Amino acid sequence: MGNQGGKNTSIYIYITAIIILTVISVLMGIKGLNEAGGTKVRLLFILIPVIFVLVGNLAKSIISIFLRGLLAQAFGKMSVMLGWGGAAFVFFFLLPEADKINKASLGVPFVALIITFNSCFYEFIKNNIIFSRIIKAVLYFIQGFILRQMISALWENGSWSLGVQISVGDMVFFGHIMMFCSVLISMLELSDNSFYKKLGEWFSRNLWLKFMAGCMLVLYFKDIRSQMSDSFPSLFVYVEWAGILFVLLIIFIVAFSKIRGDRAPQFHERFGKHVQEIIYNKSYEGREISMFLEEYVNRGELSGILAFLVGLAKERMIPDMETRRLIKPLTDFKGVEVPKVCYKSEYNHIMQMNMGERKKIIEVVIWNIKNYGRNTGYVYQNEYWGHTDNMHKDY
Repeated sequence: MGNQGGKNTSIYIYITAIIILTVISVLMGIKGLNEAGGTKVRLLFILIPVIFVLVGNLAKSIISIFLRGLLAQAFGKMSVMLGWGGAAFVFFFLLPEADKINKASLGVPFVALIITFNSCFYEFIKNNIIFSRIIKAVLYFIQGFILRQMISALWENGSWSLGVQISVGDMVFFGHIMMFCSVLISMLELSDNSFYKKLGEWFSRNLWLKFMAGCMLVLYFKDIRSQMSDSFPSLFVYVEWAGILFVLLIIFIVAFSKIRGDRAPQFHERFGKHVQEIIYNKSYEGREISMFLEEYVNRGELSGILAFLVGLAKERMIPDMETRRLIKPLTDFKGVEVPKVCYKSEYNHIMQMNMGERKKIIEVVIWNIKNYGRNTGYVYQNEYWGHTDNMHKDY
């Protein structure tokens, strides 16, 4: 009841502030029309953005009173973000004596809409992997095009002169093209072919690194390379070959790391080793443990593995409250839900992701139980999400 009263009070405050600022803005606008500078010389470029922010927060407060659930939270967050997006647009559009910024600001509402969708509503479609990635790719392309137009409005041809010409607009646009292509290529991880699957997985990770790679390609081939070849033709050849060797070295390091990773002990071997190190009671049979493990990893069945882990914790005389804390990652985990309608490849991909995630969680829980109470710099690994970047990558 007290919380409800507090929300009602905040609504009244928002409404009062909006009315007062709107009246002041209208009066200032009418007065400014008769002057040479018009409304731009007034404080409207500050007052109106504040109104937008207040309206966004007012909408969020109203939504929180009448609606509940994930979708209601998304709409509440959307109202605040659109309020700030509208405020940014009005601020730059009405900024006095800044014609280029005024023109460039026309792209702000579109960028704000894209960012709002990605932050508030992409969550609801991401399980439909093919559809969501196509939408994501298209939005990256549109966002890159809009940003390029905004940059072109600020600088002629979108190039910034810093002693050398830097094609900022083309860099940003091509970086988004790289993300656009990466998202589309990432759908190959739905393939049954192991090579295509790994290729898709690689393109699905670290999209912003692909963006930076696109920017660097434009910067080098359009700006640096052409100017160096004209200014230092004899030195240019050596610099370019040094760059090629550096890229080859990076590729070699990545490939070598991959080979070492493939030769690392498999999950069942690592899990078995952990269990052997912490089991004292010989009544535990390896066959039963393997069955519990398989049931959980493959199907998410918790009963067997939980019974085993709780018994294991009791055997090590870990208090019940600590046991609850140690197995919390296991009980809290919610895998990616399978859409009601999806392709077989999408279904298989989601199941594989969930299985991989459950493997990592089991390893963390076993590690916690194994190291509990040791004075060896033990740090409790509650945040197992840090070990599962692939699960939460940006599609």
